[in-house]
Amino acid sequence: YQRRVHGGFKQMVNFGKSVKGKNPTPQDTKRFILKLRLKWKAENVEENDQEQEKVLKKRIELKDQFQDESKVSHFNRLKLLTHWRKIMRLAKTEALKKDIKFALQNHEREVDAKVAIISMLERDLEEADEQYQMALRNHLMHVDQLIAIQESRMQGLHEEFERDLRILKDEYDREKAEIKALHEREKVR
Repeated sequence: YQRRVHGGFKQMVNFGKSVKGKNPTPQDTKRFILKLRLKWKAENVEENDQEQEKVLKKRIELKDQFQDESKVSHFNRLKLLTHWRKIMRLAKTEALKKDIKFALQNHEREVDAKVAIISMLERDLEEADEQYQMALRNHLMHVDQLIAIQESRMQGLHEEFERDLRILKDEYDREKAEIKALHEREKVR
């Protein structure tokens, strides 16, 4: 039989005679094999216990390393995220500044266009006001002329009325005088 020894070396197990020159008995051989088995099992159990202890220590050590690594990884992730946010903030700030500059230029362009339209409308309004004033002056002149014509017509009508009134009065007075005279003559007769 060969048995495995710690360290990887192999050693020969002596199954032969226990004393030089003596043949072992089958019972001695059985005892010897039994002792070897027990010894081998005890060594195996010790080795298994040691290996399990090593595995357990290694597992604990790996778990501790994993926890340490997780903490470091979490911390680094937070640092990275903070740095990334800072970079993104800068990039976003630049983009917003460009957008604001573009919006400002558009706004100024629109304001200039509106100012141009307003100044054009002011000119149109001034021209329209001038035309209105001119039309109002012409209208007032025409109204004054019409009033003058109307007054002259009224004056003519008034004079005609006065003349007709005098004529009627004169005729009335004459007829009255004639009727009185006729009445007086009739009375005397």
